[in-house]
Amino acid sequence: MIRNIFILLAFFSIGLHAEEDPDCLETAMTQTEINMCMGSKNQDVEELLAQLVTELKILLPEEPERNLDISQQAWATVVDNDCEIESWYVDGGSARPMVVAGCFAEHSRQRISMLLPLLCHPMQTTCEEKDKYESNL
Repeated sequence: MIRNIFILLAFFSIGLHAEEDPDCLETAMTQTEINMCMGSKNQDVEELLAQLVTELKILLPEEPERNLDISQQAWATVVDNDCEIESWYVDGGSARPMVVAGCFAEHSRQRISMLLPLLCHPMQTTCEEKDKYESNL
């Protein structure tokens, strides 16, 4: 009887999610698959950040653009150090790539949020340029 309940629950949960793309973390079965999924998610966010930085470099005058480059280099150093600290407890373990990728992705999301206001003029009430980034975070 209990087995039948589990089969029914599995059937209904598959049917509910059949129309939408499942998140790779929901379907990952092994640590390797989880690591690959987190790496892919991190890569997506890092590409979004790189796109934002490129867009800002086109928009900003020379001196602020130079400051953005300096800021990005310093930020990358901070992220490297933060993620080393955050992953110390899994050092040498199979979950380390997952933790590091998650750390990098979270820092990238935060950096995008920090840089987004630079896309829009302060006097604008709406900013469509920001929307395309915010919807992908």
